[in-house]
Amino acid sequence: MLGAGALRLRSLLRRRALELTIVHNPAWRDGMAGSLRAGLAAVPRRTSGLLIILVDQPGITITDLSRLVGKWRRRPGRPAAAYYQGHPGVPAVIPRRLFGALHTIEGDTGARQVLGRTNGLSLLAMPAAAIDIDTPGDAANLGRTLPHAIPLEGRN
Repeated sequence: MLGAGALRLRSLLRRRALELTIVHNPAWRDGMAGSLRAGLAAVPRRTSGLLIILVDQPGITITDLSRLVGKWRRRPGRPAAAYYQGHPGVPAVIPRRLFGALHTIEGDTGARQVLGRTNGLSLLAMPAAAIDIDTPGDAANLGRTLPHAIPLEGRN
């Protein structure tokens, strides 16, 4: 999902990824809700669930995501969500039956709103999901929060 800076990022992604569908979100100024709607519009009809992840949670690993998807597969009619800081959040796997609820979200709020009002969530403790890079200060402190992280200025 690309919004602000889409042209520059599209070029970088095409060089780095072998198989990738890039979705442009012209309503990126509408916040996370606009991104969710644009992403949902690009989901194939046969999709039974949607893994929602954010790019600003650098502590999440492929192992975390695999465990979350595995938890969802045991009960595919219900969402599976990371649990951190006392509540469910993303990453999360949302079943098709809740796609309509995701469409109703507005503003700079995301799937957490739908997760919070859904009974029967499958929760997976994922403390690393609490590490969220929203400001330059957060990025500067990343090395202390995640000692194994690659400094942002060192990434290509």
